[in-house]
Amino acid sequence: MKKFALLMAIAASVFAVISCDEYEDGKPSSSVLDRFENMYPGAWDVEWEREGVYWEVSFDTGTPPNEIDHTAWFRSDGTWVRTETDLHISTVPASIKEFLQKSQYASALLEDSEIDYIQTPDGNFYQFELVYNGARVKINVTEDGKVSLAGLDLW
Repeated sequence: MKKFALLMAIAASVFAVISCDEYEDGKPSSSVLDRFENMYPGAWDVEWEREGVYWEVSFDTGTPPNEIDHTAWFRSDGTWVRTETDLHISTVPASIKEFLQKSQYASALLEDSEIDYIQTPDGNFYQFELVYNGARVKINVTEDGKVSLAGLDLW
């Protein structure tokens, strides 16, 4: 019976540690935590980190093995700045892929099968990392099909 009680205590301790938020650089203000919890009530595996003037939070939603990875940024006053969601290319709407294929980057190759879906207060877009004319480029495609160059990295 003592072994059983000890095993139960260990299991409870492990569960408590796993289910807690992780704070690498202190704890965000209650306004930041409240805003996050209101926006993402089902978030789990939550890890907070201070990045300059922002609080960066990495977290998952969904249930394993189909969890989705996210990273969000907040100002210290609780203002949400942006959220990046890691998506597999297969989950990107066909209309978005079609817009990209009709752009000047139609001949480009995907760097990998991961796409970022970026949400901001000013609008949302999908970000593709491509290899185009000997350079790595990041292309943003808005939900209404506008394509723009987000970054360039020559080799």
